Order: sequence, then structure tokens, then C-alpha cells
Amino acid sequence: MSIQDLSEKIKILGKNTLNKAQNIDKELTRHVFIAISVVLVGTLSFGLGKMSKTEEARTPIKISGVNLANVITAEENIARKVISTPETVSQNSKTLDPVVASKNSNKYHYLWCNGAKSISDKNKITFTSKIEAEKAGYILAANCKEKK
Repeated sequence: MSIQDLSEKIKILGKNTLNKAQNIDKELTRHVFIAISVVLVGTLSFGLGKMSKTEEARTPIKISGVNLANVITAEENIARKVISTPETVSQNSKTLDPVVASKNSNKYHYLWCNGAKSISDKNKITFTSKIEAEKAGYILAANCKEKK
């Protein structure tokens, strides 16, 4: 046997070994993918089951102390007014913006004003419109402007 024949056999064995290694690598990759998929599906199923049980156990929120009969929505307020011109529409939309006031002051603020942001929650009074606030005796704060 010559060196060339030996060299050829080594090349053939090397190619066969490489092909086998690539096939094993592909097979291993497939098995790992299937295993990861099974674990993910199991984890997701467990999480969804746990979430559904948590939702069933949750107690509903109850709101008390609010008399909804006195609350007028913006749509009802618009329906009560006669709107004839675009100027009237823009004026009416200004009066429908909610406002807040402090229990410790006689001024009211629009929600976008800095004064409204500085009122603490325990002292905050909310009105559905500036008209409602003015009926309660509040006046617009000097540093708070209406939107144009």
C-alpha cells in the first residue's frame, strides 16, 4: 500500500466521519428544539391555568358613597343646550371640561393647570364643569386659563 492510497483512505474516512457528525448534529438540534417546545407549552399552560384561578378568587371592587343620580355626563349637558353656531359649540365645550378645587380655598382649576396638580387628594373636590364649581361658590384661579 502506497502513501497515496493511505492518504485517500484517510480522506474518505474523514468525510464519512464528518457526514456522520453533521447528521448527529442535525438530529440533536431537532431533539433539543422539540424538548424546548414541550417545556414552553407546559409552562404557558400552567401559567394560564394559574391566572384563571387567580381571576376567580379576586373579589369585585365596590364603589360606595357616590350618588350617580346627580352626575350629569357631558353628552347630557350638550343635549340640554341649544347649539346654533360654531362659536357656541366652542364655548359649550369649554364649560364641559372637568375642574378641581381644594376644600381649603375658594378657587377652582382646570385639570391642565399647575394649581390642580398641587392639590392633595384628600383635599381635592372634583366638579364636572366650571358652571357646577361656580354654583358651589368657587371662582377660577388667576393663574389658570381656559383653552382656546
